[in-house]
Amino acid sequence: SHGSPIIHEGTSYRFNDGACDPQGRFVTGLMNERPDGNSGALYRFDSALNARLILPGVTLPNGVAWSEDGRTLFFVDSVACAIFQATCSAEGLPGDIRLFVETPAELGRPDGIALDKEGGLWVCQFNGGCLLRYDSNGCLSDRVIMPVPRPTSCCFGGEGLATLFITTARFAMTPSELLTSPDAGDVYTIHPRISGSRRHLFKERPLFMP
Repeated sequence: SHGSPIIHEGTSYRFNDGACDPQGRFVTGLMNERPDGNSGALYRFDSALNARLILPGVTLPNGVAWSEDGRTLFFVDSVACAIFQATCSAEGLPGDIRLFVETPAELGRPDGIALDKEGGLWVCQFNGGCLLRYDSNGCLSDRVIMPVPRPTSCCFGGEGLATLFITTARFAMTPSELLTSPDAGDVYTIHPRISGSRRHLFKERPLFMP
């Protein structure tokens, strides 16, 4: 039988966060559950689910998002507490990689991200109990305090993309931590003053080829 190709033989590796690029291909990060340096990477899956390595050398790949014009890729390296940006080629491959922001070490680690209409980047701070917004120049403009410690990812949705949906986690929390934060794991919404940038959809291969 024909199965999906094996991307990595290591049993401690798994895919993490992901999103679709402007061409409708799914981009996701491969990470090692056992910290071992920069063995993580970004992979891209096309409509036929063919995998292509597009960016090696990431320690713990996490949130990914594209600018409104599709020319810039933003991606998170949680261990580095950093968000990077890369210029995308005509083929959608990242190049000219540069640091966008370093998130405060005292606010946990950056996780999922979302972009708004003005190019502002929202990032969930896992174990930091907050969301941060950086403007298009990488300057911190907003901080939203969460009632739980582990926001994980965020996405704009609803009418006019005016609502930011925020997922949170409760795994690996101690009983005492759960007593303090019993709503950990819930989904939250906020309504920022700037609406969101639309996400791209996966371009599926037709079920019946002519």
